[in-house]
Amino acid sequence: MDRSWITKSRITTEYQNGLQYFLDYAFRNTSMNDKILCPCKRCGMGICVSRDDAFEHLTVDGFIPGYTQWIAHGELPSILSARGENQRNTLGDDDVQGSVHDAFGVPNEDRYTEEYAGQIKGKDKPEHLRMMGQGVCPSDILNGTPKSTSNRLIMEYKEKIARLEARLETQQKICASQVHKGTDGRVSESLSLNATSTQVDQVGTCVSLRSIHTNKIVAKGYIISIDPNTKVGGQAIGHNWCEIYVKVVVEPQEQLIKPYDNFQELSQIVGHMVAWPRSLVTPIEH
Repeated sequence: MDRSWITKSRITTEYQNGLQYFLDYAFRNTSMNDKILCPCKRCGMGICVSRDDAFEHLTVDGFIPGYTQWIAHGELPSILSARGENQRNTLGDDDVQGSVHDAFGVPNEDRYTEEYAGQIKGKDKPEHLRMMGQGVCPSDILNGTPKSTSNRLIMEYKEKIARLEARLETQQKICASQVHKGTDGRVSESLSLNATSTQVDQVGTCVSLRSIHTNKIVAKGYIISIDPNTKVGGQAIGHNWCEIYVKVVVEPQEQLIKPYDNFQELSQIVGHMVAWPRSLVTPIEH
């Protein structure tokens, strides 16, 4: 059949008759679930559509330029068609078509190969998903989340991870400090604690809080509790820790050893409770 009608105006009778002929041919040979690859300029063989949608697309947008051999819709390339005619005297039509399809990977009414579709549509584009009929769609993968929202969530997660890493680093410094004190340091600390244990063990004692990094005084306040089960920020303070009511801050930017809620540094903790190691708490002599 003459295919010149493909280049005609799409409102002409010639084009419309040719279009109906194409749809009949395509759906007879390559229909899958009542759908075919759409050869319009917009779809470019990228999706499968129903007959009504294919008719609309090809009327509005027209065919892909030069698509006059319908190899994606069951038609053999011309060289294969001529060879097939020579074999029809000894083989049935179905046998010839099946043999050629098997040899060259051309789709027929029973089978549409993914590799052949790839040859028609070309290479995948970076960051694009190729859709085939009822397969996976982008919304299945992204779960309906807009790209801008995904970026925002990623930034929030990164900020949370950074905060957690900072807290972990502080805890590691505490452990390292305790591990590397050595025998002399432990003896010295034990003597210091024994000398001041009476005052540090007393609730209401006015004390100074020293930095774990520099040993300098960073704040002043009152002992509220030395009970290991006492909770500050929802977490038990544990053994050898005090619950301190902070009244005066000397070093506002000093990081809390045990941050909680939104409290990260001493400047935020005035008038609030804080957990502090008893080894870094010194009674204030009046």
